[in-house]
Amino acid sequence: YQNAYHYSVKYPLNWSLKESAQIVWINDSSQSALFKVNISPNYDDKDNNVQKIREYVTALERFTCDANNDEGPCTEIGAATKKANGWQLEESREVTLDGMSGVQYKYKKTNNEFSELYYIPKQGWMYEIELTNLANTEKSYLNSILKQIIGTFQFPK
Repeated sequence: YQNAYHYSVKYPLNWSLKESAQIVWINDSSQSALFKVNISPNYDDKDNNVQKIREYVTALERFTCDANNDEGPCTEIGAATKKANGWQLEESREVTLDGMSGVQYKYKKTNNEFSELYYIPKQGWMYEIELTNLANTEKSYLNSILKQIIGTFQFPK
């Protein structure tokens, strides 16, 4: 897939692609795996750092912590909607994708179900990239395919 202005990515021929406005979904034939890119405009990436990206993600999600938690508003995406669906945040860390720095959030549900969210700012845009395997244990090979797809993600030079 080649988006003329923003990025390119390679995916298996037997997977499907759907576009809508600034969002692209790539699914395997059984709809068990998802590679999604959502581009948000007007991100101020001057003097960008990891803390600024984390603050952006928190504002983007507009969520609060569990009502039983007296710690107040969340400062991480860890309590976002995925937690309500049984996903648990394993880690968040700084990453580099095609030379651009950002933040990666790793979620886990079972041994073979995983989800990763990448937030990468570039030239006034925030790229939210999601890799999710919703398959059962018989389809754990999808994890490696999703990793191969993110490995082909490139910004135009």
